Amino acid sequence: MARRTPRARRGLAGLVALATLGGCGADAPAPRPPAASSSAAAPASAQTALRELPAREDGRLPVGVAPLRYQLALRVDPREPRFSGTATIEVRVATSTWSMVLHGRNVRVASVGARAGGRTIGGKATPRLSAGARGEPDELVLAFDEPLPVGDATLVLAYDAPFDESLSGLYRMREGEHEYAFTQFEPTDARRAFPCFDEPGFKVPFALAVEVPRGMIAIANTRETGARASAPAASDASEGWTTFTFAETPPLPTYLVALGVGPLEVRESAGLRLVATKGKTKDGGLALATSAGVLRELEGWFGIKYPYDKLDVVAVPDFSAGAMENPGFVTFREELLIVDERGATTSERRRMAAVIAHELAHQWFGNLVTARWWDDLWLNEGFATWMEAKAVDLWQPSFGAVAEAVRDKVDVMDLDVLPSARAVRQPVKSNSDALEAFDGVTYSKGAAVLSMLEGLMGEAQFRAGVRAYLTAHQHGSATADDLMAALGKASGRDIPSIARGFLDQTGVPLVHAELSCTAGGKPRVHLEQRPMRARAGGSAPAPRRWNVPVCVAFGEPRHEQCIVLSDASADLTLDVDTCPAWVLPNAKERGYYRSALATADAKKLEKAGLPALGAEERVGLLAGAWALLSAGETSIASTVSLVRAFHGEQRRIVVEAIVDLLARLDEITPDADRTAFEKLVRDLLHPVVARLGWSPDPRAKRECARCSTASTDEDNLLRTAALEALATLGNDRVVQRAARERADLFLRGDKDVSPENGQLALRIAAHHGDRALFDAIEKRVFASTASTDRTAAVTALASFDDPALLRRALELATTEKLRLSDLRYLLPTAFRPRTEKVAFAWLEGRWDAVEKRVPRAALGRVVGLASRTCSSEGADRRRAFFAPKTPQLEGTDRDLAIAIERTLACADVREREGSRVRAALAAR
Repeated sequence: MARRTPRARRGLAGLVALATLGGCGADAPAPRPPAASSSAAAPASAQTALRELPAREDGRLPVGVAPLRYQLALRVDPREPRFSGTATIEVRVATSTWSMVLHGRNVRVASVGARAGGRTIGGKATPRLSAGARGEPDELVLAFDEPLPVGDATLVLAYDAPFDESLSGLYRMREGEHEYAFTQFEPTDARRAFPCFDEPGFKVPFALAVEVPRGMIAIANTRETGARASAPAASDASEGWTTFTFAETPPLPTYLVALGVGPLEVRESAGLRLVATKGKTKDGGLALATSAGVLRELEGWFGIKYPYDKLDVVAVPDFSAGAMENPGFVTFREELLIVDERGATTSERRRMAAVIAHELAHQWFGNLVTARWWDDLWLNEGFATWMEAKAVDLWQPSFGAVAEAVRDKVDVMDLDVLPSARAVRQPVKSNSDALEAFDGVTYSKGAAVLSMLEGLMGEAQFRAGVRAYLTAHQHGSATADDLMAALGKASGRDIPSIARGFLDQTGVPLVHAELSCTAGGKPRVHLEQRPMRARAGGSAPAPRRWNVPVCVAFGEPRHEQCIVLSDASADLTLDVDTCPAWVLPNAKERGYYRSALATADAKKLEKAGLPALGAEERVGLLAGAWALLSAGETSIASTVSLVRAFHGEQRRIVVEAIVDLLARLDEITPDADRTAFEKLVRDLLHPVVARLGWSPDPRAKRECARCSTASTDEDNLLRTAALEALATLGNDRVVQRAARERADLFLRGDKDVSPENGQLALRIAAHHGDRALFDAIEKRVFASTASTDRTAAVTALASFDDPALLRRALELATTEKLRLSDLRYLLPTAFRPRTEKVAFAWLEGRWDAVEKRVPRAALGRVVGLASRTCSSEGADRRRAFFAPKTPQLEGTDRDLAIAIERTLACADVREREGSRVRAALAAR
């Protein structure tokens, strides 16, 4: 669209500035300040203020001034390149000062004033970089014409700023024929929308007024209290404006302030509202029903009613995050909420439930009680990750969300053993550190530690501790120590000392167990702990010790016994008289540790114990097999023997874990042994497909009318995992041909092919697809009106193995044809093991275009994806390419380090075990 020149700054924002300071606004010169008293020092210039208030090395603002309340008056027209506003901030000054520091990034301040001690004081704002920041200056140093006295003062800053171009701060987007503006502030982007004290520990009320073009509406965190139309001024060519005002919020940190502007639609049900762009709310019924069900369970579990005056779930077409927990205005990527209920796939419905549960859990953990600083981000994200599974299980037990969470735990352990791993509570000293804190360690390890503590304490005591913590700190800020103290008090256990080992240091304990049985005595399990290694070829981890809650399962009938392993070793005497046939050192897979058995005991478990193990324990065994192989604790022969023992497995999350392990083995299998490996894949997965096929036959459909939906849903997910692995890892030509047939039918609109099967068929067919198929899928991408169908087609486009077609798909990432949100589906799919060399070569030649196009917050993920391969030579090439770039890119350093280290771990296994793969595959 043609962009118009910004109009003169008028309307509400300018009027507030004028009224508050008696003429000190953008449209009038600042009044001459009163003369300073004779005892005051000489007025500080901007340069003097910069010297006297240097940027702090820990990335925080200088002490001495704290906000008490904000009034924000914004004028937002998403058709224009800039917006304007006035930030009126009530502050408390602890020591008389000529200057202060707050945050502002790309904010052009037109005027600075303060009211203090009954006087109006002028000032000037000078931008600068905070410690460790990269890119544009992100702090504003305010120098006043005379010192502010001790006590309360009111700052008024009139400003304007550009809409952000990278889906951060206050940004604009176009959908169809309409323009919209949305916010995404976490962690440090509120400063792009208004001058502020942009730290989570500053938690105060906000009063918001937003002026928008007539025909648009504004929606924010709290309920609307007024909408006043105004006629256009004679010099204003617009159609007029409407000013929306909103109730004052409870105390919030800046990163939770939220706003949406445009011709938005609102759909209400049972006191909840769905907000979407024009024409989209008709497909929001499932999201509203899911939100209502999950909210009810959360209120019951926490014992505290939803703490805000309204709840909107907001579908945003272009959104860099998955979702954001802004109280009262919870934003989501559109495809997570706008789903045709009749055609929703199982994975779409479950993904919707998990993300909604995560964000609504934040209304208590993160919103009602906020982490004081980003080093305790896990209090927000780790708890919400843990709680999402709990809430979904309470609402829909058939989804098996708690069991599903085990896969997240075993995955993050692979990251936690790397030399570059960060502690859950890692010091945060810059914007880059804050961005890097949003990783698997914060989310999944944090959740896993909470799950382990709940298992140790018992559910009732754990919940009592959480409730006490929330009650004590509601509408305030807190630390992890506050939570652990509450849990310790509720349980009577030394929870803080257990938690500290997992929160404050990196790494994963490896618990080695060996069963010992002697005549006339009770059986014993000898336990030893040491830090897990990332790879056999790497350096040994630094010595560390944990207080590890270890639970051992054993024997028939099954028993469990627990101990807190605090020393390097200990003996657990089993409360049985006979030697058990098997032992498992991590019962229910609740502990955050890898386990290894003595060779003889491992064989006994494989032969006799598997039938007695739950799905989570089987997942833990399979995931642990690769970790032990990487660390040199076991051999490829033992790993293949273990996975063969799962022949005939039909439980969905276990089959998915089998596929995960097979994918790892695929990366280290020499080409000469590919045929034997593909046969192993087919042997393991054909029994699943033989039972399920591509879809239920007519007889099965009739029977399914009497079956539970849960069974059907699990079968859908199981079918997807098995067929996709057979086609890609197993090179099953029958599955590949059937996929192409169904893909063609699906693209032609054949109603006999369900969305579930159609999307699966597109992905599989694309691997060996031709130009005609590519053209048809590309056409679907741009013709789709349903966001879920569009994202499925984008994923399929990136699934082509043909180098020319893959490069053609990747080239779309550099154009305006794809939404920025689409890139999160395109790029990860393209950088898969079998095509990453082609994708990386393309990236080397197109980096400038990719860096310009990809949202800032996502660049770390791109660096991490593009750096993942399975050869030391590949690691060297990627390090050489990215190392000069990451210093300029916030939040990417650790992504590169992690990717390189994972590459070296994979390469080490490949070099060490590759020559033994053939014998392992041939053994029975």
